[in-house]
Amino acid sequence: MGILLQLFYNKSSLLLAQLVLTEPTVLTAEYRGLYGIATPIDSLPPGNLTLVVLQDECCYWMVDKNGYVFWVVEKLDKLYRFPNVPKYSEEEGHKFARSHLEKVLLSDTAQIKFGDLWEKTTFSALLAVEEGFLEQWSAGRIVCIGDSIHKVCGP
Repeated sequence: MGILLQLFYNKSSLLLAQLVLTEPTVLTAEYRGLYGIATPIDSLPPGNLTLVVLQDECCYWMVDKNGYVFWVVEKLDKLYRFPNVPKYSEEEGHKFARSHLEKVLLSDTAQIKFGDLWEKTTFSALLAVEEGFLEQWSAGRIVCIGDSIHKVCGP
């Protein structure tokens, strides 16, 4: 079963790469985002969703029943085009997070700083937010529709 899943994954990856590579220059990155998961903070109950929007940056975070998922997104210094979209190391992600530790996250039940969330983070990744408008939305047996073809929300 493992081999079949791996073959399916490899075939799917090739088809998706084919789809994107048909028009590589349309993929751009103008923002980067730090995405992460943290353990709960006692003063914030499950079900809380917060969005803080500032000029050229924003911070989203939500509390589910097991913890938090968060995003901190900021505008890059310029527009990057594929394949020159920046890639970030784990240390660069941590440096980015440290630069936002004093940022206040507001809630209807408490006021905390991003640093309070960061110190309870169990996983994070700093990634370029790639965007693009493709003419073709299918490759082989893969068709992209709905949330797979557009960003949910942006800064």
